[in-house]
Amino acid sequence: MNQLTQSLERQGSSRLAFLSSGLASARSFVAAWAPIPLRLIVGYGFMEHGFAKLSKGPEAFAAILLAMGVPAPHLMAWLTILTELIGGLAVLLGALVPLVSVPMAVVLFVAMLTVHLPYGFSSIKLLSVMSGHAQFGPPGYELDLLYLACLAALVLGGSGPMAIDHYLGKKWRSRSWNRTGCGIRPERWPSSIETRCSCELNSATPAKRSPEKRVMENKTPKRILIVGAGFAGLTVARELERRLGRDPSVEITLINRENFFLFTPMLHEVAASDLDLTTIVNPVRKMLRRVNFLAGEVEQIDLEQKSVLVSHGFDHHPHALKFDFLVFGLGSITNTYGLPGVQEHALTMKSLGDAMQVRNHLIAHLEEADSDCCEKIESLLTFVVAGGGFAGVETVAGINDFVRRALRSYPHLSEDMVRVILIHSGPVILPELEKSLGVYAQKILAGRKVEIRLKTKIESFSGGAVRLADGTTILTNTLVWTAGTSPNPLLETIPCAKEGGRLLVTEFLELQGWPGVWALGDCSAIPDRLTGRFHPPTAQHALRQGKIAAHNIIASIRGTEKKRFDFSTIAQLATIGRRTGVANILGINFSGFVAWWLWRTIYLFKLPRFEKKLRVALDWTLDLIFSKDLVQFLDIRASAVSRPEAHPSPESKTLQPELSEPVPLGTDFNLGLDKFPQGLRLCTSK
Repeated sequence: MNQLTQSLERQGSSRLAFLSSGLASARSFVAAWAPIPLRLIVGYGFMEHGFAKLSKGPEAFAAILLAMGVPAPHLMAWLTILTELIGGLAVLLGALVPLVSVPMAVVLFVAMLTVHLPYGFSSIKLLSVMSGHAQFGPPGYELDLLYLACLAALVLGGSGPMAIDHYLGKKWRSRSWNRTGCGIRPERWPSSIETRCSCELNSATPAKRSPEKRVMENKTPKRILIVGAGFAGLTVARELERRLGRDPSVEITLINRENFFLFTPMLHEVAASDLDLTTIVNPVRKMLRRVNFLAGEVEQIDLEQKSVLVSHGFDHHPHALKFDFLVFGLGSITNTYGLPGVQEHALTMKSLGDAMQVRNHLIAHLEEADSDCCEKIESLLTFVVAGGGFAGVETVAGINDFVRRALRSYPHLSEDMVRVILIHSGPVILPELEKSLGVYAQKILAGRKVEIRLKTKIESFSGGAVRLADGTTILTNTLVWTAGTSPNPLLETIPCAKEGGRLLVTEFLELQGWPGVWALGDCSAIPDRLTGRFHPPTAQHALRQGKIAAHNIIASIRGTEKKRFDFSTIAQLATIGRRTGVANILGINFSGFVAWWLWRTIYLFKLPRFEKKLRVALDWTLDLIFSKDLVQFLDIRASAVSRPEAHPSPESKTLQPELSEPVPLGTDFNLGLDKFPQGLRLCTSK
C-alpha cells in the first residue's frame, strides 16, 4: 500500500510539474508575443483614420475644426493627419514607440474631449433611421480608450518581437559602454593583464560600495569558456552577455571553427536557390559585443587541468585556454555507417559549404546534360536523397522544385528525363510526426514526380551508381546523404558517462561527476523526467537549454538556486516544396499551404537579427516574381601566366623621320613621301 501511495504521489507531482511548466511556457509565450496584436490594432487604426481624413481632403477636416473653434484649423488638420499616418506606421513597425506615442496620445485626448464625449457615452452613434435599415456613425470614445491602453502597454512592456525598437535597443546597448574617466573599457582586458587606471569605474567611492562588490573586484575574474556556436552555445553566450557582460569579475569566451552562426532550418533553401547563402548566417562578432571570440579548432579538452587546447591561425598554432566553467556545444557530424563509397562520393547537408556544394553540383549536371556531346544523360539527371527525416524530405523537395523549374532555361532537356528519388528505411517518411502527416507528405511528393522507396537501405555508392540492399542498382552521379548523425568525435576523449556517444548530464544540464561543466544540444544526453527517455536533439530544445545553462552558471558563481531543464516539444514543421508543408503545433496537425506559411513565419521570427529577417523576407518575396538563380559559384582563380619581362630590341624602336629642310606651309604631305627613310610605310585612311 505504501508503494502504491508513493507511486501515485510521484505521478501526481510529475503531472503537476508538467502543468506548471506548461502554464509557465504559455505565460512567457503570451508575454513575448502580445505586443504584436497591440501594434496591429493601434497602427492599423491610426493609419485608417489618417487615410480617411486625407481622402476626404484636409480642407474638409479643417472646416470641422474651425466650426469647433480650434485655433489655426488648417495647421492642426495637417498635424493631426500626419500624426495619425506617421504614428500609425511607426507603431505598426515598432519604431520609436515611446517617442511617437506622445503626440498620438494628445490626438486621442483632444478627440475624446471635443468630438466623442459631447455626443454622449454611446460606443456607436446612431445617425439616422432610413427605410429598411439604420445608419450608424463612427465608434465613440471607447475606441480612444482602447488605443490609449494599447499605447500604454507598448510603452511600458516594450514593442515585442519583429520591432525596430528591439533592433535599435540592441545596437544602442552594444555601444553604451561602461567607461572610465579616461575612456578605456577595462572589462574587455584579458584577465592576465593587470588593469591600472587612476580613475574610478563609477562615481561611487570604494567605501560606498557594498562588501560583496569589493570582494568581487579583488578576485580573479571567473573564466567561462563556451565551445561551439550552434543554437545552444550561442544562446548561452548571448544570455551570459546580457546578464554578466558589464561585470568585470567575469570573463566570457566563445570558441568556434567558423566566425558565424548558421541557421540550419533554412539550409535546404540555400541548396535550392530560394535564399542567398549569406542570408542565413550571422557574424558572431555582430551578435556578441562583450564576449571574447576566438575562431579556431578545438583539439583537446582536459577537464582535470581545466584547459582547452585550440589551434588557430594560418599556421594552426596552439592556444591553451584555462577555464573555471566550461560549456560543451560541439553539436554532431554526419555518420555514413561505414557504407562503401558513401563517405568518399556522397554529398551531405550539414554545413553552409555542403548546401553550396549541392547547389553547384545540380547546376553543373544540368549544364553538362544540356550539351550536344553528352552521352550519359540518365546518370546526370538522376538525383538520389537518402533519409526520410526532416532534412531528407526538405532536401528532396527543394532539389525537385529547383531542377524542374530550371529546365525552362535548358532547351535540350525535358521533365521526363529527370528522376528524383527518396530512399527511406522506415515504413513512412517523417517518422517524427504523426503517420497521417507522413502519408500526406508522401502523396504530395509522389504527385510531383518524386519516387519514394520505403523500407529500403543503401548498400554502397560508387560515384556513378547506388546499389540498394535488395540488389537494385540506380545509375546516378548524385547521392545526398541525410540518413544519420553522430556526436562529435572529440567527445570520445572526455572521461565521463555517455549515452550513445553523447555526454550524460543531470537535470541541471551539468556533466555527471564534473561540477562546473555543462553539455548542451546534440552532444548531450538529457534525461526527460516526464517521459523517462532523453530529450530530442532539436533546435527548440537547444535554445531553452542554453538559457537554463546560463542561469545555472550564474547561480554557481553567485551561490543561488539552480533550475532544472523541463521542456516539451511545442511544434514540429517541415516544408515539402511549392508552398506546401506539414506541421504539428501543440498537438494540432496542419498541412498544405497553412503549414508552409506557419513554417516560414515561425522560422523567420526565430532567425537572429532584424537585418537577416529583412533579407530573407525580401528573398522570399522576389522568389515569387522571378525564376530560380542558376549562377554556379566556383572557387576557381582567374588564369595567369608567368613570363619574363619583354624588352624592345634596338631594331624595333620607332624611327623618327629626319627632314633635310623645313617643309613650307601648305605643302601636300602626300607629295613628300621621298623625305621619309626607306622601309617606313605611311598608313593613310580615306
